[in-house]
Amino acid sequence: MNIRQLELVERRRVQVALAEQQTKTESLIRSSQKQWRDIPLITKWLSQYTKDMPRYKFLVLDGESQTGKTRYAMSLVKPEKAFYCDCASGIPDMRQFSWHKHRLVILDEISPDNAVRVKKLIQSGSEIWPLWPPQSSPLALET
Repeated sequence: MNIRQLELVERRRVQVALAEQQTKTESLIRSSQKQWRDIPLITKWLSQYTKDMPRYKFLVLDGESQTGKTRYAMSLVKPEKAFYCDCASGIPDMRQFSWHKHRLVILDEISPDNAVRVKKLIQSGSEIWPLWPPQSSPLALET
């Protein structure tokens, strides 16, 4: 092995260890949380996904910081079924999203302007939309 290969192996080992610790921590947090209350409007929103539609409505949880919006959203599916994307710095990078694996996409801290820019992606049903970079870019990827 050369130095670059060793560095790559070490970086991967650290990534795996961090992912394992994150999974343990998340499991502990989830096990200590109270059951979320049922919100009829969200139950109705979830029911749209039981049928094939050309487009779906998306849900926006808005409120003060540190009130549990993201944790609530994560509670709607099993942890491994949620795709979390921190959008505080701009357009969501969804290259790691897999429609085979994920059942919920959380675009945390997305600005209203950026949400409008990716509206077709957020609402898409059967269409194929670029995941990154934005659709206007020649580097756009399709799933």
